Amino acid sequence: MSSGIYRRGKSSWRIRVKVPGGGKRRRIEQTVRGTRRDAEREKAKLVTSIHEGTLVEPSRTALVEYLRSWLDGAHGLPGKTLERYRQLAEMQIIPHLGTLPLQKLRPAHVDEWHKKLLAAGGRNNRPLSARTVSHCHFVLHCALERAVEIELLTRNVAHAISSPKVEAVEIETFKADEIALVLAAPSTAIRSTPMG
Repeated sequence: MSSGIYRRGKSSWRIRVKVPGGGKRRRIEQTVRGTRRDAEREKAKLVTSIHEGTLVEPSRTALVEYLRSWLDGAHGLPGKTLERYRQLAEMQIIPHLGTLPLQKLRPAHVDEWHKKLLAAGGRNNRPLSARTVSHCHFVLHCALERAVEIELLTRNVAHAISSPKVEAVEIETFKADEIALVLAAPSTAIRSTPMG
């Protein structure tokens, strides 16, 4: 296996790793932003993943394609749940993140997406509730978790960002003396109407 690091710009590097296999030599290339040391670390990770057999091949699949495919195959979900997942995907996930390549999705994208939804993610650019954004996050998390299981991704970036905190609604209850009053109140007679 041969490899190299080449400067692309002021703070951009190209990693090139040749991988032998099946009589053909393949080449994997990756761009890294940062210092040469950052590029060397990324190259070392790439070489290790090749040796360990955990390399996830680069893919140009956009999140929109993957998400729709995942929903089409999610037959274990009840009909209403699947319908709701599709609705959240089409209305809240795909318009904001859909064009990103699946493997280029980062925690920063998820964090920014949350902010957009909370500010103006609803109809007529109204804010979405934290509960709805939390549901959207759950759908994205489930989809990405499946991508990790089938080795399209090495990690679930939605796991790195917490969904928005949903404020607990305090429910008022009767006090003991109020319960006694309700129980002591006369009950209204229930009239039955003859059937037929």
